[in-house]
Amino acid sequence: MTGVCGDLRAAVRLTNMRLSVVILAALLGMSACKAERNSAALIPSWAALVPSQNAAAVGQPCGPPLHAAEGIWSPSQEDIRRLERQLNLVLEESLARSLLPDSLRPAVNDYYRQYAGVIVNGRRLIYVTGFHRQYLASVQQLHGDTTAWRTQPVLVCDGGEFYFGAAYDPSDGHFIAFQFNGYA
Repeated sequence: MTGVCGDLRAAVRLTNMRLSVVILAALLGMSACKAERNSAALIPSWAALVPSQNAAAVGQPCGPPLHAAEGIWSPSQEDIRRLERQLNLVLEESLARSLLPDSLRPAVNDYYRQYAGVIVNGRRLIYVTGFHRQYLASVQQLHGDTTAWRTQPVLVCDGGEFYFGAAYDPSDGHFIAFQFNGYA
């Protein structure tokens, strides 16, 4: 009997070891998937500098509480590149704090962005409106045109983490405001 019991114990240990390896592999795989999802970067072609005649409306009226623009200016491509590097980090951190379950939480690369150079209290800022890719899918279904976002400000006052507003100060390279929209 000792031989059979010993063989049985060895088989159980081997099975437990295999099960542990499978569980460890699954946990590592989930961690890698989460890290990959969270490390996704903004898609550069999903950004637009709104024409000056519409610039003052970007980020208003539903974004973070900001003062009305007293003038406009045109940010350079370098200003936008610097902004996007910071926005990637701010958005990633803000999404990580979201109360949405992982299965519903947007990823950084799910957002289109609109930028507008505005002057507020003598300071040059860049207002940002961000909206989830699903917004354009809805627009296409309703209207067929998905290019208007490049020239016309997207104004949505709810939608939670699927929409955001922000203000970036290119003089010091930091966001002075970032806020996801609320829920209706």
